[in-house]
Amino acid sequence: MKTNTLISADEPHVAAVTRRKARTRVTGRLSARVVELYMSGLSTRAVAEELGIGRTTVLSVLTNEGVTLRPRGGHSRSS
Repeated sequence: MKTNTLISADEPHVAAVTRRKARTRVTGRLSARVVELYMSGLSTRAVAEELGIGRTTVLSVLTNEGVTLRPRGGHSRSS
């Protein structure tokens, strides 16, 4: 869970205020866009950044949509 902590320099005795990032509802349109971007060659991290959602959300959408995930890493290792 991502949080933003705000501390006032003027009031050091006040406890830090924590705000949660608003959740994005995963709609059919968003799911389709996730799949489209991933199938076009973007990494799960790049898809997440492009759409402003979490990487685990991208992975969940791809799994739920039955997409076969590529191996991690940008290239295969040679032995």
